[in-house]
Amino acid sequence: MQKKVFFYCQHSMGIGHLVRSFALVNSLKKSFEVTLVSGGDFPKGLKIPIGINFVQLPPIGIDANNCLTPIGTDESAYKVMKTRQKKIIHLFKEIQPAIFITEYFPFGKIQFMGELLPVLKYIKSKNLPTHVVCSLRDILEPKYLATKMGQDFSIKIINEYYNRILVHGDENFMTLNETFPLLKRLKPAISYTGFVSDEKYVPKIDRENFNEIVLSAGGGKVAQPFISKMVNSFKKFGFGEGMILRVVAGPIYPEDDWEKLKELAKNNPNIILNRSVESLSNLWKQARLSISPGGYNTLIETICGRTPALIVPYCNISNSEQEIRTDKLQKEGLVKTINLENSSEEQLAIAVKKALNFTPTDK
Repeated sequence: MQKKVFFYCQHSMGIGHLVRSFALVNSLKKSFEVTLVSGGDFPKGLKIPIGINFVQLPPIGIDANNCLTPIGTDESAYKVMKTRQKKIIHLFKEIQPAIFITEYFPFGKIQFMGELLPVLKYIKSKNLPTHVVCSLRDILEPKYLATKMGQDFSIKIINEYYNRILVHGDENFMTLNETFPLLKRLKPAISYTGFVSDEKYVPKIDRENFNEIVLSAGGGKVAQPFISKMVNSFKKFGFGEGMILRVVAGPIYPEDDWEKLKELAKNNPNIILNRSVESLSNLWKQARLSISPGGYNTLIETICGRTPALIVPYCNISNSEQEIRTDKLQKEGLVKTINLENSSEEQLAIAVKKALNFTPTDK
């Protein structure tokens, strides 16, 4: 009889955490019976991995002020969270997993501690043999962890309840202490899994005769400024003779922004619009260049596919993870990068034309 895994994932601003969790459970299901519990608004068109138990909680997100916002209901955040809390603890007791995995928490997403701490306390108070694991991407958000509150909370919860931290990166590329300087204060064992993706590394592809540039932005929830500026740049200055711009806005690109984008691209046969696609990887295999903000999943898949990439990292007062990873990858010769806010539409077009001649190093 297979041992059971209870995997908790909460996505909010984008879908990267959920996509990476899907890749992880696709691997885990080979050896375990997996239940994946998702707490964000499930994006249309995203396929749930076959062979796992998938549970969708009443969805809740985080607004611009980092406050919990229920989705698709008039109920208060308090009521929705109480419902979710009861469902999670009930599921846990019913499943009795050998392994309990929380994605990213407690190094972030502290707004959701009300539904996770009861499970962690239950495991400890009953002295259950459940192995408690934190699943982490390679780079933590330094702007949150720079605060004493963020540091103290993460260290306290990890040391009190967790057995292991899985870092989904390569320690030869970047170690956890680079974005979490207090690493020595953590008690659980830390293991590096390598980068996570369902894609395989492919041989170099001859792209000289390809004429499609793929502009994508992950889930797309906050991608409107990036996509609109890049489309305007293409319309005004072009990205090279005979080049076609395919825009994949993302499954959670806001509806009002999508209508404006259609108007912006209207009557231009060299702009192809997709709200979402089944496989971005398949598009990248036939693309001359990928342009994106450079989320974890996008970067790993484009590197695996040997796709030349121009990265325009998303960065604001509370998010710098994409910028950190992109800068390091550029130094390794794996991508090119440009800053969106500090670049004019003409400068963006020049950067794209230069990137068309870029070939990533074979690391």
